[in-house]
This record gives sequence, C-alpha cells and structure tokens, in this order.
Amino acid sequence: MVIFVGSPGSGKSTFFKTQLEPLGYHRVNQDILKNRERCVKVAKEHLEQKEAVTVDNTNRDKTTRKVWVDLAKSFNIPARCVYFSADPALCQHNDAVRAMNATHNPESRTMLPKSAFWGYRKDFQPPELEEGFEDITQVDFSFDGTEAERAVWTKYWT
Repeated sequence: MVIFVGSPGSGKSTFFKTQLEPLGYHRVNQDILKNRERCVKVAKEHLEQKEAVTVDNTNRDKTTRKVWVDLAKSFNIPARCVYFSADPALCQHNDAVRAMNATHNPESRTMLPKSAFWGYRKDFQPPELEEGFEDITQVDFSFDGTEAERAVWTKYWT
C-alpha cells in the first residue's frame, strides 16, 4: 500500500497515473469516492484480492494516515509513504491551471477555494517513519508534459 501525503495541486494524481498505475496499482481517491468510509471499503476490496493500492488523498495529519497504516498492518503488508513537497503557491497555480485547461484536467475538477490550501497547511503534520511507514519518499514537483502543455502551465507562472 502506498499512501500519498501532499497538498491539493502538488502532483499526486499525475504521479499516480504516470508512475504507479502502469505498475498495476489501484487508486483510492476521496474526490472520486466522496468519503473516507467508501475509500476504506474500496481499498479493502482490492487488498482482499491481493491487489496493490495507492491512497491518493492529502492525508495531511497523523490521525488520517493512521487509518491507512492500520489497514496495511491488518493485511500484513508494508505501508509506504510518498510525500509531495510542492510549495503552496505552486500548488495553487497547478490547481488553477488544471481547472481552466481541459488538457491538464482529465477528471474535470473545478478550482478549489484558497481555504483548501490554507486548511491543508494549518493542519499539516510531516509524515514520520514512527507512524508505521516502511519508508518515506519525498517527491519535489517537476513539470512533466509536452511543450504545448508547458506553454499553458507557464503562461501565468514566473
């Protein structure tokens, strides 16, 4: 089980699609499934089938992450953390670009209010191995796309 930690707009879903989905991981995402209970249910279903799971949510605090670490332990599998460390201003920019450009927005997401970013930062607790993670990998944001996509992404970014 891979547990993502990162602000909205930090690149979590893109990382999943480019790095983990090709390896056969299944994505559990609260934006799509609408609540944590449904996410846990779907994750359990995949784990019961011996399928790899990625928890693609912000998971901003230890209490939220404990649900996932405990689930991994209950299946006797490692919980690995991928921490997305993008700067808050960059995350807001990424969110705006995603919301306003169909090529960057395959899930048709709307722009988030600033309070979503403020709330994440206010409640954020950095992930620690002591929480029960097998390891923690930090991913710094790096744009990955075509030149045309880069032109859209950089249009209002200095």
